[in-house]
Order: sequence, then C-alpha cells, then structure tokens
Amino acid sequence: MMNQEIQNWSKKVIEKVTPILEKYDLDFYPFQAPLNIDSKILILGLNPAGYFNKNIRHTSFNNFLTSADIFSGNSEYKNRKKWKIYNNLMKLNYINELNDNFNYMNYVYFPTPKFHDIKEIKDFDIIDICKNLTLELISILNPEVVIVLGTATGIDIISKNTKTILNGYKKRLLVQGEIGNIKAFGIPHPSYNNYKEEYEEINKVLELLLNEKSVIPYSLSSLAKTKAKTIKRRDFDIKKINANLKEFGFSFSEFKNKKNIFQAVYKGINNDILDFRLDTSKKYFSFRSNEKINNSLFELEGKEIYRNLFEENAELEKDSWLVYKSFKNYNSEKSIEEQISNDLKILLGTIKEPLKKWN
Repeated sequence: MMNQEIQNWSKKVIEKVTPILEKYDLDFYPFQAPLNIDSKILILGLNPAGYFNKNIRHTSFNNFLTSADIFSGNSEYKNRKKWKIYNNLMKLNYINELNDNFNYMNYVYFPTPKFHDIKEIKDFDIIDICKNLTLELISILNPEVVIVLGTATGIDIISKNTKTILNGYKKRLLVQGEIGNIKAFGIPHPSYNNYKEEYEEINKVLELLLNEKSVIPYSLSSLAKTKAKTIKRRDFDIKKINANLKEFGFSFSEFKNKKNIFQAVYKGINNDILDFRLDTSKKYFSFRSNEKINNSLFELEGKEIYRNLFEENAELEKDSWLVYKSFKNYNSEKSIEEQISNDLKILLGTIKEPLKKWN
C-alpha cells in the first residue's frame, strides 16, 4: 500500500513537470524499475540515456500524468538483462546479491544522450527541479543505502561530505558521501567498463564500508605504473606479431605512414569486416567495424562473440572502439608482442569456427 507522503510527492512531480512537457516534446520517467516500497536500497542514476528533442511543441500536450505513470518505471526495464548498464551493475557483488530487491530511479527524469544536454533548455532549471524532487523522495523512502551511478560528477551533485576512498587507473572508483543522514556511495557509471581488478577492488572496499569498517583511501595508480611497461617504438617489433599470425593470413602494416600506429583489416564472422589498430604511442590494441552500419561502428553480426572473448580483460565500446585493451592490461614480465599475438590467435581462431566454440 502506497503511503500518503509518496502520493503527495507524485502530485508535486506532476505539478512541476507538466509545464515542461507541455512546452517541449520530451520523454519522461523518474524510475527505471517500478517503485518497490519495501526496499531499503536505492540505486540512483543521473538520467536515462535517450533521444533529446529540445524543440518547442507545435502540437498540444494531450497526456494526463498520473501517479502510476511516475512509479511504473521504464517500459523497457523488462529487457534489462540485455542492457550493458544492468549487466555491469551485476558485477558488483552487493547489488547482485540483492536479487533486484532495490529501487532504481533517475536523478533527472528526462532522457538525453549526455547528462548536461538537458541544460540546453534555458527557461526551466530542469536539473534543480528534479534534484529537489529526488531529495524529497529519498527523505520519504528513507533507504539505508544510496548507490549513485557516476563518480565523475554524479555523486558530487547530490551528496554532501564526499570523500574519494578508491581511485582506479583513470577515474575515481568509490566515493563515500551522505544524502541527509543516509550513507551514499558513488561508483563508476555502468555504461562504461572497468578493468577486472577494478571491479574486484570496488567489491572489496564497498563490503568493508557497508560493514562500518574504516578504509584508508588509496589508489590503483601505483599498480598501474608497474603493470604498464613502457613500450618505445624501437622496442616494439611488429614483425614478431605478423609472423605469429601468418597462419591466419593476418598482418599489420603502418597506418597512414605513422611510425607508431599499425592497422589490419580482416574478415570477421559472417559479413563482418573488422578494423584493427595497434598504437605503440598511446599504448593500446583495439578493433571495431571497418565501416559504419546504421551510423555505428559497433553493428557487427559477431558482436557478442567478440565481446565475450574480451569482457574480462579489456574495455568494451570505449570511444569508437568495440574492444579496447590498454598495454597496462598485459603482464609486464612477458613479451608484449607475444601477448597481443595470443589475444589475436584466440579471436581469429574463433572467427574461423564460431559455431563450434559458441553454440
């Protein structure tokens, strides 16, 4: 049974957002998952990713918002197990063990491709409106823990007394704060991938903090320095990789006469054509589709197979690359050429016999 405070809150939401929806043709949903009145855990995202139409309406707004519209969540949530965000969330033991017994809502209720796109609407302070409404609901629900998705800016916007407990290779991994008197923890937004050892550290430290254990802030950067063997142009021998992969008819060559970047184009699964890149200056190995399909470099028939091969030790869908593996993710005690060759041998072997390996 929904209490009166929550019903009153939903009426306030309707009052605040209806003028926005009357003027702008925006999508709207405060919750990702339907409201779970009994849960004591709240997962708080910035805002839903999606199309952003900032154009003023030229038709009348005929919808009449109800409390049910507000609390029913994202209509696509039933397909959450296909979402990258949901699957990355489940890599965190604490959240996985809840068996979906949590509330999952948005900090800003209108979908945009990027969080700050909503600021393009100038005549409503949408972020402030949603922030105040969200803080009010948190005080009503009174969860024991709030998990905020986003350590770049996400938790700093809504939490006070923030303190970085764990730094990763490139970003903050765990930030501790408070929302009112409620414990809040910021984690990297799950639309991005973390390294396997970063997930392991988040799990370890989060468990300690939830059990009221003190943790001295630390960083994985020192570990990163020991892992990331410095690769100089004169030390790197592309001929070794090409020799190792000769049996597959695979070969790197210099990319646009740049001495530190190598490229290979190779036929993937079914009709896929893959573009491989190896950059010894920026120190990464990556690949994607060789051409845009539906305006994307990730639209590949064998996409899930390629992802499965690298999901534990590389970043997926980073920038324009389907798979991106930093040299620091290789063992500095072994030959970098040998390790890249081994990754490619597994991939190329799978491309040759995808049904045998994955069916």
